[in-house]
Amino acid sequence: MRKESSLRSALFLGLIACLIYGLGAGLRASIGILLEPIADMTGLSYEEVSFSIAVMQIVFGASQPLFGLLAARRSNRFVLTLGVLFMVFSVLGIKLCASYGMLIVTLGVLMGLGTGAIAFGLVLSSAISFVGQERSLFIAGLLNASAGMVNFFLAPLLNVSL
Repeated sequence: MRKESSLRSALFLGLIACLIYGLGAGLRASIGILLEPIADMTGLSYEEVSFSIAVMQIVFGASQPLFGLLAARRSNRFVLTLGVLFMVFSVLGIKLCASYGMLIVTLGVLMGLGTGAIAFGLVLSSAISFVGQERSLFIAGLLNASAGMVNFFLAPLLNVSL
């Protein structure tokens, strides 16, 4: 009975990890197709929105080692929670953007930080601690698949919501 509940909790926590990673990676991957709707919604030019996305990609890459260090000092849970909060503030902020500077902050910086905090390495290492080393390759495959699946559903939803 103990082994079955352990497997059930590992599966549940693995699915939570897939949801977190899928949302971050799916949103980051689909943001390019939302360039025109964001430009229309904010009244900013295509170039300004495009530059904000470029800032997001730079912040995403640059922040990952910093979040790794922060996770080592505090905890993975702290960094993942911080990443989810950054993502929520970013998505809400994009809808409220009225200026180029605000878009740089919400889309460029906050989304870059959010996706950097919930990047593959940190989510995978967190998930492995719950599902065990013997299921690590399985969870890695699920995490990658989750990004594609979330992107499949998320892109049309975001397009309609904008």
